[in-house]
Amino acid sequence: MPAEIEIDSYCLCLSDQSIPKKPFFFLRHGQTDWNRLDGLRLQGHQDTELNDTGRLQAQKAADLLRTVHFSAVYCSPLKRARETAQIVVDGGHVTMPLHVDDGLREQYFGPWEGRYVHDIARELGFNRSAVSDISVLAGYVPESAESEYALTNRVRSTLQRILADPGPVLIVSHNGFLRVACRILGVENRYRQNATSLYFSPDSVARSWTLELAGKQYQKQSQPMIGEIGNWLTA
Repeated sequence: MPAEIEIDSYCLCLSDQSIPKKPFFFLRHGQTDWNRLDGLRLQGHQDTELNDTGRLQAQKAADLLRTVHFSAVYCSPLKRARETAQIVVDGGHVTMPLHVDDGLREQYFGPWEGRYVHDIARELGFNRSAVSDISVLAGYVPESAESEYALTNRVRSTLQRILADPGPVLIVSHNGFLRVACRILGVENRYRQNATSLYFSPDSVARSWTLELAGKQYQKQSQPMIGEIGNWLTA
């Protein structure tokens, strides 16, 4: 098994205070044929498209988010994310600008891209059942791939840039970006399913962040809206 790449201690902080304290929404792209559980393959920068299930997932996410008046939607340039984002924009009650941001790409896996995850796991000496989440492989990527350190720096700078937007914004990206964003913001990455709508909210007092499923905020009619989300709903 190759030596695990060391991750800078700064990348593992509880909550990176350089990130603007603004709530935002996150949506992982819908399913493609490459990330079905019965044949999970590393996509990385490969420009795979949504399958029929993925388009249906994206439409359900659009239905959930359609009443939120986003200032903008930011998405990865890869087809699976761009199509997911476009479905959300088309399903909104108001016109929303869609910005393609190269910083939102998936991690680049080099020669691993297109290969089955269980084959890579076997070569590295992992038990196949232990690699249902590909993040287990993150510290072992080939030298020509994007390292965990480089990915962390990219995710950090991308969040800093996008969250300069007045907001609220929706980010449509990938599992790798989400995994590292959660680590930077000091929250547990509990939601890895395709097209799951998420809401990140800062706590200015505790100097920390929370992560929950989007939709809960505007179902709590008897409680104050978290992050003033009530002001973002269209009539």
